[in-house]
Formats: sequence, structure tokens, C-alpha cells
Amino acid sequence: MRLIALTLGVFFILTCFSYAKEKEIDVDAIKNPRAADSKSISNGNKLFFEKCSVCHGEKADGNGPSAESFEVVPWDFTDGTIADISDGFLFQKIKNGGIWFEMPPFGLILKNNEIWDIINFLRSISKKS
Repeated sequence: MRLIALTLGVFFILTCFSYAKEKEIDVDAIKNPRAADSKSISNGNKLFFEKCSVCHGEKADGNGPSAESFEVVPWDFTDGTIADISDGFLFQKIKNGGIWFEMPPFGLILKNNEIWDIINFLRSISKKS
């Protein structure tokens, strides 16, 4: 009986591992479906101010009121930092967060189109390098 349970357990773990590997996606291949028009950028600006400025600052320069409390300094979006970062990468970081960035998963409170609007706003204020 123990051998059967152990065999089933190993099979389950291997099945889950292979399933997870099949579900990996190339975030850099994800394209922004929202046009970077004035409506999207304006909405992104509003959402950024409401949800992101406490860490990234009202000017999106990484100097928000809580910025000093983090081990990793919040990104400055005005200095060209994101110029070489794909929209898909930004989308998944905003949506899913990241422990090493101390970033909460905003996908719990923002709709996908709102995240894309924030990305359009950030692109509109980022210096091109």
C-alpha cells in the first residue's frame, strides 16, 4: 500500500512539474493591445497616481513617500529605465508583482486594460535612450 501511495505521489509531482513547464510563456512576446492614445495615457496617469505613486512618486521618478522603506529602490520611469524592457515584461510585473522587487500583484485590483493604460502612460513619460 505504501509503495502504491509513494508511486502515485511521485507521478503526481512529475505530472505537475511537466504541466508547469508547458505553461511557461515568453513575456517579451506579449504585445500591448491598447492604443497609446490620449484617452489611454490619461487613464494610465490617473491610475498611476492612485495606485503607484506611493512607491514610485507623483512624478514617477522613484521617490514616493514609501520608497526609502524598501531594500530595492522603486524604478524611476522618467530616466529611460524601461526603454529596453518589453511591454509584456512590464505587464506581468505589474499584474503579478515580484518578491525581489517588493511589488504587490496589482492584477488583484486592476483590470488588464488598466494595466496596459499604465504602461502607455509610463512609455509617454520615459526618456528615450
